[in-house]
Amino acid sequence: GGGRNRGGRGRPDSLIGTTVKIHKGPYKGYRGRVKDVHGTSVRVELDSIMKVVS
Repeated sequence: GGGRNRGGRGRPDSLIGTTVKIHKGPYKGYRGRVKDVHGTSVRVELDSIMKVVS
């Protein structure tokens, strides 16, 4: 529990709270924390600019 499971398998909501690095798009290279998961989409709160993106 606790949302810190980095196994990559299991329930999608296990990603919530984990830190990720964005590899594509206009925010490439940024790090952020997963805030929400909907199917194959996630919402990430970017650490460096304090903005939530989908």
